[in-house]
Amino acid sequence: MLHKFCEKTASYFFDNDCDYPLEVYTYGIELVVSSLIGTALIFCLGLIIGRFFEAVVYVVTLIAVRSFSGGYHARSYLKCNIIYIAAFVVSVFLNDLIIYRFNFAKYYIYGFMLLSVLIVLILFAPVENENKKVDSDDRLKFKIISIIMVLIFSAFAILVNTVIGKVEPLIVFPVLCVVEVSMLFDIFMKKGGTKYEISKDNNKENC
Repeated sequence: MLHKFCEKTASYFFDNDCDYPLEVYTYGIELVVSSLIGTALIFCLGLIIGRFFEAVVYVVTLIAVRSFSGGYHARSYLKCNIIYIAAFVVSVFLNDLIIYRFNFAKYYIYGFMLLSVLIVLILFAPVENENKKVDSDDRLKFKIISIIMVLIFSAFAILVNTVIGKVEPLIVFPVLCVVEVSMLFDIFMKKGGTKYEISKDNNKENC
């Protein structure tokens, strides 16, 4: 249904005489529409559970960092939005757990999270996606930008918490862990896929 809508929209605004095939514009519109739907659902859920500010921080942090760090992408827009929303719920739960259960050691925990994310970014960022290739010349630039963004968001969260006393911005740290897990999972899946492809090729040769 989403594909049909985006296909008609692309056909209305573009034609085959444009710089790129119609499928490219359709795919681009699908990405935008799917992202808007997912973001709207996050904001609605944030309003319903009284966590709208956390929802905004979640969306901004996740999109900003992942744009340069890369990470796992689901095979369908439905799965993508389900993971997107589930990750928000997990981030809120984890932040509450750290603040209200381990409040005495929260900065140690957040510090460990930050260090863990930075190590993964330094080692692996950016993680390429089949639909978003990264030129070799841009790899170092993307890595540096993603690290800088992580440090800026982390500093913002700690500053607001220290000066104003608000705990909501500290959700930045669980969100950064979501980015880290997304990167590591994508790397794991690609390695698993490579082994599977080699196995298939060997089986074909043996036939």
